[in-house]
Amino acid sequence: MLFTLLSYVTLLQPPPTPSAAPTTGGGASAAPGCGGGDMSFLITMGIFFLVMYFLMIRPQQKRQKEHEAMLGALKKGDVVRTDSGIRGEIVGIDDRDVQLLIAEKTKINILKSRIAGLDSPPATNEKK
Repeated sequence: MLFTLLSYVTLLQPPPTPSAAPTTGGGASAAPGCGGGDMSFLITMGIFFLVMYFLMIRPQQKRQKEHEAMLGALKKGDVVRTDSGIRGEIVGIDDRDVQLLIAEKTKINILKSRIAGLDSPPATNEKK
């Protein structure tokens, strides 16, 4: 979007006109209004990369660190939800895999990295 906006602004500017003053000494003179274009481009790109870093890259790194801390704190008995939406209780855990109890006598093995987060245990419907 920013690139499109910058290209429209560039298209709206009038083309540079050649200097009407004769040159002496064989040197070429620059057209008026063309100085400093390189520096403003570098400043614009620097600001663009800073904005992208603080709006996209930094929050993603923070979420990734929080997720890794949550994975490191998992233990047997925790109720978790996987990336695919499967909910289960951890009955076995090692460095790479987690064994989930998803129904009575139904266990599955998944990669530890596929756990999306902790989930609350299912509410039991008790009739009184």
